[in-house]
Amino acid sequence: MAHRTLKITVNSVSPLMCAIIREIILRAHYTDFVEPKNGYPKYNQTVITVLCGKNQIKATEDRLRNTPFLGNYINYAWELRKNPEQDYLDVDIEVVERTLEQTADISDKMVNDISYSKVIDIRKAIEANSIYCIGNDLYNLPDICPEDVEMYEIPLRVFESNTFIKDKNNDWNNLHIKHKLSNVFCTDIFPQRIKSINIKEGQTIMEAVKSQILELSRSEHSRWVAEKLILGFKPWTAQHHYEYSQLFDKDKKEYSIRLKNNDYHLDICSYNNLCRIDPQNRKYDTFLILSCLK
Repeated sequence: MAHRTLKITVNSVSPLMCAIIREIILRAHYTDFVEPKNGYPKYNQTVITVLCGKNQIKATEDRLRNTPFLGNYINYAWELRKNPEQDYLDVDIEVVERTLEQTADISDKMVNDISYSKVIDIRKAIEANSIYCIGNDLYNLPDICPEDVEMYEIPLRVFESNTFIKDKNNDWNNLHIKHKLSNVFCTDIFPQRIKSINIKEGQTIMEAVKSQILELSRSEHSRWVAEKLILGFKPWTAQHHYEYSQLFDKDKKEYSIRLKNNDYHLDICSYNNLCRIDPQNRKYDTFLILSCLK
């Protein structure tokens, strides 16, 4: 099968264009993306090309690096691309000088007059947040093959039953703003996800989802990584991994929570590495897909 690269060109780094770049990074995650493996680089990624004036590449890159809720992703992505065998992000950004022949797919003029709703529908986000309250019913599932959809039957029944009583609104109100945004970003993409699923004739949406659950779970992890980087989180350093390896049981959990509270997250890594270093948590990607894509 031929590899493809989805290319999107924007005309500047104005505040509006930076907001659009951010939105593309949060949304452009597709099930045919392939992470680097066995010495081969990734493919089927999305590339955002930012146009700039003559001799303005450095200044434009610096602007991107320092843009709030964008710069952290940019800096990490540009550090990763120095080593293609380790570069697992599925959305790349490049800056090039504008030529006379080049036109932008998205420009300030195209979107300047579009009106946007200032109201955010958070109902789905509140539901997504409650998924993390499912607790041991999900966490204690075997991690040998988390994409085996049958083993999610019990936690799904619990989550969807009237006996799963939680004060969802109270849980939501007590969340830090970063976690609220995380749930909004997560659920915003679900309508797009449903449209991207290959639904065969006679299949229900859920049947199609289950048949493509591994690809959808990988894609959800890619989206989650992009979201966390946008929100300012960073991956663990080699020192973090070493210190963690010296701990046991409760100390491991406390160490991980302490780092997370300081915006370092163990799971900011490729899906392949997630399967190796934190296999229990990859079940959340699959559960989110099964519980929300209906």
